[in-house]
Amino acid sequence: MIFKQTLSNFDPKKFLKLYWQKKPLLIKQGYPAFRNPLPAKKLLAIAGNPTAEARVILEKGGERAWELRHGPFTKNTFKRLPSSHWTLLVQGTNHWNKALQLLLEDFYFIPQWRIEDIMTSFAVRGGNVGAHLDNYDVFLLQAEGRREWRIGTKPILEDDFLPDYEVKLLKHFAPTKTFILEPGDILYLPPRIAHHGIALDDNCITHSVGFRAPALPEILDDYLTHLMCAIDPNLRYADPELMLSKESGLINPKALNKIIQLIQKNINNPAQIKRWFGQFVTQNKYSQLLQAGEEITLSELKERINTGEQLLKNAASRFSYIKEAKKIFLYANGEEYILPLSMLPIVQLITAKTAVWQKELPKMLSYKKFLELLVELVCAGHFYFSDV
Repeated sequence: MIFKQTLSNFDPKKFLKLYWQKKPLLIKQGYPAFRNPLPAKKLLAIAGNPTAEARVILEKGGERAWELRHGPFTKNTFKRLPSSHWTLLVQGTNHWNKALQLLLEDFYFIPQWRIEDIMTSFAVRGGNVGAHLDNYDVFLLQAEGRREWRIGTKPILEDDFLPDYEVKLLKHFAPTKTFILEPGDILYLPPRIAHHGIALDDNCITHSVGFRAPALPEILDDYLTHLMCAIDPNLRYADPELMLSKESGLINPKALNKIIQLIQKNINNPAQIKRWFGQFVTQNKYSQLLQAGEEITLSELKERINTGEQLLKNAASRFSYIKEAKKIFLYANGEEYILPLSMLPIVQLITAKTAVWQKELPKMLSYKKFLELLVELVCAGHFYFSDV
């Protein structure tokens, strides 16, 4: 079994009340004696995979300042880089590393649909990505080496960025606090807090737990696309009560109100919005990492679990559910499963942390409804068998 490290020196309830989306927090030794599950050699190997999202940022030593390069990268790529002032960023490393996926579960005190992924950065001495801000919350876990973080708490204007750079850098950055993080330390930053992290050592690795904060244009674009597919195409404007008017060019208030009502009635549909949102927030942006499903029967599934094979969640599968009076809507990567409320314990188990899942799974094998749903999820690639 993979070595599981546990988040310590941390009170989730107090954190949510005092810090979440309010102010930064340094968690000293959040992971005491931290053992990094993804050292530089493994990270560089992932960066060479064409399906990985990898970038290198060179503050110095490139063709221009703050040069941005996109992967995949070979070993020779890194050999040709300068001895200082560059950073490798690899997105979604929890999809590549089971121990990091387990670590991500420590942050389930935040609803799962809000959690995006882990981005891992490797930097040599002086490596950094410049002073910038993120539009989402982030926990910065120092894994190896030391990194100095400079934090600015003043509001950032929308146009306060340097022009003509491939990376979005702040034009004016005045740090108000400085922290030096060592392995096991964690720095939490709310959205739009300016920050600048600089590697103090040659083997500086940071795991960044990022959160999903969709922008309103993205939300509306996806919802309206969904609506266009779901709406009755036969719905049209109609005015059987039309009366004679002396102003033929006038769009009168009555007509405008009918249009407003037609739009509001079909767009502002709470039941439809809820179900669309469950699909929207469980969509996975790493579609290239989704596993093909395994065709399996109910009896085969039960037998393989009884013989000791581990059934694991696909790290690239996002689960959430909506609970209503008589139904549960379970979502997995945008797929919807409509279930009776009686299956709530089953849904809670499926979306639970891995440790809970592994402990409770054998006890559930006598429930036919559970096995039937599990067969569907295995066939869809959301669960897979593993010897590890």
